[in-house]
Amino acid sequence: MQSVIQKESYDSVKVFWLNKELLGVNINTAVKNLTARHPEVSRVILFGSAAEDKASVSSDIDILIVVRKSKHRFINRSMEFGKYFEEIGLGTDIFVYTQQELEKNSIPLAETAIKKGKILFIRKN
Repeated sequence: MQSVIQKESYDSVKVFWLNKELLGVNINTAVKNLTARHPEVSRVILFGSAAEDKASVSSDIDILIVVRKSKHRFINRSMEFGKYFEEIGLGTDIFVYTQQELEKNSIPLAETAIKKGKILFIRKN
């Protein structure tokens, strides 16, 4: 698989840059695989530097996943869904909340992601 981090060498100088197009393809593939296998996922939102088109080779990818319900504790949910994003080429921070948690609690990170992020998936129905 081609790396999202590209490199060119010019004599003793090495230049690295992010292939944002390939990164987008990899993220979308991960989201499709995740949502095909997990019908409880209602929304997936990209936020942070990648959503703002400011990601660099040192960035990580921030993903908010909203599920209808979950039998897992909050701390364990990111491990459950994180495996789908292992091959995108950059590190990821996955935040998984239930719809009920978002409705009952003020969660600034989730509120910012929903307000400023890029929607990658919404389940209809």
